[in-house]
Amino acid sequence: MREYREFLNKVLRRVRGEVLSRLNPYFFREVGKGAGGDSTLMIDKVAEELILENIRSAFPNSTVVSEESGVVEVGKGGPPFVIVDPIDGSLNATRDFLKFSISIAIAEGKRLSDVSAGGVMDVRCGDFFEAYRGFGVFVNGKRVKTSKVKQVEEAIISIPITHYAKASKLDILTSLLNVAKRVRNLGSTSLELSYVGAGIFDAFVDLSGRTRNVDIAAAYLIVKEGGGVILSGEMEELDGRVDTITDLSVLAASSSELANSIFSLIKGVKLS
Repeated sequence: MREYREFLNKVLRRVRGEVLSRLNPYFFREVGKGAGGDSTLMIDKVAEELILENIRSAFPNSTVVSEESGVVEVGKGGPPFVIVDPIDGSLNATRDFLKFSISIAIAEGKRLSDVSAGGVMDVRCGDFFEAYRGFGVFVNGKRVKTSKVKQVEEAIISIPITHYAKASKLDILTSLLNVAKRVRNLGSTSLELSYVGAGIFDAFVDLSGRTRNVDIAAAYLIVKEGGGVILSGEMEELDGRVDTITDLSVLAASSSELANSIFSLIKGVKLS
């Protein structure tokens, strides 16, 4: 585990520095389409290339799954599988909105449940969220946990609003807006999920089927190790693939009681 921790700390801090030095219109140019389907900006490619360079050095036989380049075999391939979103929230970066991040997870198998280490770096403020299986969650070196809020009426919930509109699921969005204590949308999924794991937000709800595994792989472990739950749209423990890019429905909550409360509101049923 020490190897993974040293890798995440070194790479995420280095990439953050390089990204911060390039926040100008030249690096906000669109240079193609990423494997995930979104526009790829020059700043995305710069971050990804630096991450890949470090992966090749640290893990000469591995498989990289990246938002931009898709599946990249290094040497003889993995495991480990290194799941990367070089810039989660690129649009925020171009508009000088403060919340965008870099996300890296390391899995020893092909499923989310195989993720052993995950790191999410808030590029602007430098907050570093990290989790290691069996060792808990840390933010800037301090151990943290989920909030343990149990009722949706008490919860601060992060919701990717545009996902619901595009998926014609505004009824779910409306039900949450009407009942939750507060609703937030930062535009960086890995950060929003990390906030759940650290007790800043109480839940993240995207049941539109539009959340990518590369966005959540690191934060998945952050939520779990923080004491929260992370579920699929079928109300089952989330355990999707990480050896390719896939889209998911995700509900992360600080407690199973809060997950029950949310599902009772939007589905009319409780978890078994």
